[in-house]
Amino acid sequence: MLRNMRFVLVALVALGSVPGFSLAAPADVAATPLAGLEAPVKVVRDANGVPHVYARSEHDAYFLVGYLHAQDRLFQMDQSRRQASGTLAELLGPNALPSDAFLRTIGSVGRPRARWAPCRHRRAPCWRRTPPE
Repeated sequence: MLRNMRFVLVALVALGSVPGFSLAAPADVAATPLAGLEAPVKVVRDANGVPHVYARSEHDAYFLVGYLHAQDRLFQMDQSRRQASGTLAELLGPNALPSDAFLRTIGSVGRPRARWAPCRHRRAPCWRRTPPE
């Protein structure tokens, strides 16, 4: 079962590295009203899926580049967050349960949060102090 899950993850990473591949087709930005734009914009994706932004102002161009970046990378960011927190099975199904159980057992989320929780109320940065033994 762990072998199947590894295959699925390797396949997702391999497909994700192909230029222009997306698990969800990006929506047409020109048809989506975005609050914060000063004028109409145009986005053209080439054969490799790379977006080309045409805007009347730098503000609109930079705003749209950020929006497109988030649109294209949202799945990867969500998958990475779920993998680190041991909740990947919510996304990929029961085949990911052994990996989730392992990551939850070693405490990849709870221990760092507990260790740095006291630092929130200190004035000096915690990373400059010697950690307690």
